Amino acid sequence: LKFQLACSLPLHRHLAMVCDGGDVSTSVIGEHVATYHGDDVTVSEAEGKGRILLAANELEPGERIMLEYPLVEVVANKAAPAYVILTRLLEEGHLVAAPLLFYWSALCTLTAHEVKGAKCAVWPTISLGTQLQALELHAPSASCETPTKSTQAVAAALWPEGEGPNLARFERILQVWIYNSFDQSDGDGSVGAGGVYLAASMLSHSCAPNAAWHLDEANNFNLHARADIEEGQEITIPYLSIADLCLPIPDRRAHLQSSKDFWCSCERCTAGVDDTRVFMCRRCGGNACASSSSPEGGSTGSDASIVCGKCGSLTAAEAEPLFTAEAQLCRWARARPRFRNKRSEVEGDAPSAAEVLGAAESVGLLGMHWAVDEARMAVAEEAPEEECRMLRLRAQAYKSVPFALAKYARLSLNLGRALACKGAEEAALREAVEWFSRAASALLTLFGDDDPEHQEAAKLREGAMKQLMSNALTRGRAASTQSASGDAETSKGSAEGQLNGRRKHKAWSPPATR
Repeated sequence: LKFQLACSLPLHRHLAMVCDGGDVSTSVIGEHVATYHGDDVTVSEAEGKGRILLAANELEPGERIMLEYPLVEVVANKAAPAYVILTRLLEEGHLVAAPLLFYWSALCTLTAHEVKGAKCAVWPTISLGTQLQALELHAPSASCETPTKSTQAVAAALWPEGEGPNLARFERILQVWIYNSFDQSDGDGSVGAGGVYLAASMLSHSCAPNAAWHLDEANNFNLHARADIEEGQEITIPYLSIADLCLPIPDRRAHLQSSKDFWCSCERCTAGVDDTRVFMCRRCGGNACASSSSPEGGSTGSDASIVCGKCGSLTAAEAEPLFTAEAQLCRWARARPRFRNKRSEVEGDAPSAAEVLGAAESVGLLGMHWAVDEARMAVAEEAPEEECRMLRLRAQAYKSVPFALAKYARLSLNLGRALACKGAEEAALREAVEWFSRAASALLTLFGDDDPEHQEAAKLREGAMKQLMSNALTRGRAASTQSASGDAETSKGSAEGQLNGRRKHKAWSPPATR
């Protein structure tokens, strides 16, 4: 089911919390995985998670794990009468449990029998068999027990009393979309679209994922290993965006709690230190991280500390200036639009991004610190001439950070583009080729050779290399022309000299005798 229609509402990415309960060997999803992906993955049960996917074989970085077709796809239709009614309900404040597109997706996951008798023109539906498969996906039982007021308002607006779908069933379908759908929109916010996939919905989240996914042009789900995965090891993906994956532990956990309804206990969130709050060790000059129990910028708590992998915990005197600088930088960073709808009241008196960045770096905050990265991004926005330098620093900071491989790839790609704009500068163009190569390599590992971003990076690299060759040929022709011109002038001067010499010789000759 796919509706190639238009809408202005984007779909927020909501990935599956794996389904709990049931016998995985006899479930619909278990049979589906065994039939179509049995050579690649297996289904298992994990306490607190439910059904999960395990690697059936050893996997290397960049190796494709599986490809899966969508079970249901939906593209919002702003002109459809039912969608118009949903929009009105949203404006009146009746749709509060989820974004509008989820209600539309739930409507489009009903059967023709269930939508019969609607007050408006019917909308596309799916078969009962497909719906039953969708209902196998995870939906919190507590959220499905009683239809919400929003669901009741949708039913009352679309069907006469006593008609329409069973409200408990409709609520469960809505929750399936909330907890299991993958974003299929174009990324520009112009079209809201999403899909649900059976096997992919059992992939667990980790802030240190060992796999990466993308959707191809046909919206097929492609999963690749981004790290070495042992046979029998759980396969994990990030439910967070590339940017959010690089935020501190409390931010990541809060986002997952609000959007996916679980408290993250992955290896990064329970490591004891926060690898997004990175400082220079006062003793050895290496990297040191704030303990996960340390409040942001706070050195007063008994559990607050900064830990170096080589030197151990820094003393309070060593940590205090680092925490003080962090507090000032983080207050500035959290006033940015990314974190707040409105800037702080003291924005007019706030220092520039370059000033706060310089102050933080001078004390010892390093590039992998989330707030330093935020400041570097802001410097490039305030001073476009600094764009390449800031992108270079940001990319170098995340070069060897496994969980930030996708961010490193995007930064490398953007830096290559910025450098390529200086096509007349030979050094800039050569550097652009290098960064395009790095981006292409990282994207190949993450998403495979059919990934559009990888193909774009490879194409830009080839274009920059051709430009270099073209520039070299142009310089060669110019040098040849100049050389030929110089040779011509030399030949002309030599000929004129010989002629003048003959003339002089004739003028000095005595007259001929009779």
